[in-house]
Amino acid sequence: MLFGYIYYTNTLKKINLDFSTEYFKKDGFWKEFFNYSFFGFLGTFGNYLAINSLMIGEFMGMEENGIYAVLYALISLISIPQLGLFNVSAPIISKNLADGDMEGLDKFHKKTSLTLYFLGAVLFSCIMVGFPF
Repeated sequence: MLFGYIYYTNTLKKINLDFSTEYFKKDGFWKEFFNYSFFGFLGTFGNYLAINSLMIGEFMGMEENGIYAVLYALISLISIPQLGLFNVSAPIISKNLADGDMEGLDKFHKKTSLTLYFLGAVLFSCIMVGFPF
């Protein structure tokens, strides 16, 4: 699938690899990028530690802890499209706010809300169909 994406992208526009770091060096952007990446890493690392399963396991039995872990994994699955869309949409929202384009921001908000709703509804219905089993 990866090679298919590369081939398709290459047919649309020729891929040119550029490993220069001039973009990050300009105007001290590397400091902001480092801070954002560092806190993103801490949040992701803390999420993957799953310390909550250990803490909940101390107060509940193994069966309840297993049910909690499965439900938590399902919730994480449903939230994956949301996280991706939020990371992509942050620069677009910032640009619209900086330009004062509230109409474009409203249109973007409605479009992303509908996308997230339908993705969540499809994933939720797939989970509910197989939940009794």
